[in-house]
Amino acid sequence: DILDEWYLISELELIENNELLKKNIGNNRKLNRYYNKTAFDNEGKYNMDRYMELKEHIAIRST
Repeated sequence: DILDEWYLISELELIENNELLKKNIGNNRKLNRYYNKTAFDNEGKYNMDRYMELKEHIAIRST
């Protein structure tokens, strides 16, 4: 499935939780850097580290 291959499902999860994510990030500089990074690197590879870090902050504070 192309969505899985391109990791668009992961990005969709971040988009759907964008307001919660921004609230949880607040003024944390490190997390803001992750948030503002592009989803894909210069070689077109998905930035999985970015996703994993941001996903963690959706789950931790939304419970």
